[in-house]
Amino acid sequence: MRLFLPYLRQGRTYFSATKPFFTAGLNFTSNMDVTSRKAQLACDRKKFEESLPKIIDQVIGPHCEQTKDAIEHYRQSLMYNVPGGKMNRGMTVLATWRLLLGDRTPTDDEYSSAIALAWCVEL
Repeated sequence: MRLFLPYLRQGRTYFSATKPFFTAGLNFTSNMDVTSRKAQLACDRKKFEESLPKIIDQVIGPHCEQTKDAIEHYRQSLMYNVPGGKMNRGMTVLATWRLLLGDRTPTDDEYSSAIALAWCVEL
């Protein structure tokens, strides 16, 4: 495997072929076919979108000592502005997590932690 690294010389971009210094030793190829990967990503996206109110409740939570009007305005602002986009950042976190997981089935706790991390990146 060769990497092509860009470098600049006199205002022009060139690419040099180099070998990687190390390999992670992880198998990033999965035995899943394309249709099952797409179905899994669609399921991940649905669960990702459904978890937003729970994440907002955790962010705002009972530990906020602000006025009720400010908390409700912040909640409505998040619910209006956050969902509905492409959510590329959060979905990339979940897709990367799936790759690192390999063929192992995640536990519910691991799945909810990955979704929370994805929302942290997305927000």
